[in-house]
Amino acid sequence: MTSGVSAPSHSGVVDEVGRPVPAGVEGRVEVSGPTIGLPVPHGGDAPVRLGPDAWFTTSDAATMDADGFVRVYGRLDDVEIVAGINVHPTEIEDRLMAHPAVEEAAVCAVRRDTGVTVLRAYAVLRHAVDGAAGQSLREELLDACRSSLTWYKVPQDITFVTRLPRNPTGKLQRRAIRALAAEDALR
Repeated sequence: MTSGVSAPSHSGVVDEVGRPVPAGVEGRVEVSGPTIGLPVPHGGDAPVRLGPDAWFTTSDAATMDADGFVRVYGRLDDVEIVAGINVHPTEIEDRLMAHPAVEEAAVCAVRRDTGVTVLRAYAVLRHAVDGAAGQSLREELLDACRSSLTWYKVPQDITFVTRLPRNPTGKLQRRAIRALAAEDALR
């Protein structure tokens, strides 16, 4: 799911070396201001505040339009690369969760034996299905993705799971999803 916020006077979207990108071009979000601090390396350390002219990179992927409206697509470390193109899993997950049978979903890239990278989806269903009903639902979800997403964003397969790995605060653990996909690829 993308979110948009009106950009304060001290924010920007930049490329990998820190240069501002043109309107509509995806880059990294940078922010500046009196309350911006660097990450604290250890819990007991005092925060280090940035100076008034310093910028902090948030590691969020975003675009900014000509009016300064920033649209955030997700964390850069959540981006998957398929066919040489950056794919934000949240877009696909949102599409899957639009179906009334899907409670939650997670998407990650997997490398096939052929060396080709494709997407795999994991979905938690509101009610258990199996056999023919499960296969029918799987095809219905894939068809929904095919009808509304670019070809490289369509998962090659969907695995139904009882839960997704989350940390104690409820955040999806994408590394665990990727590890699960790697394990599944070996089967």
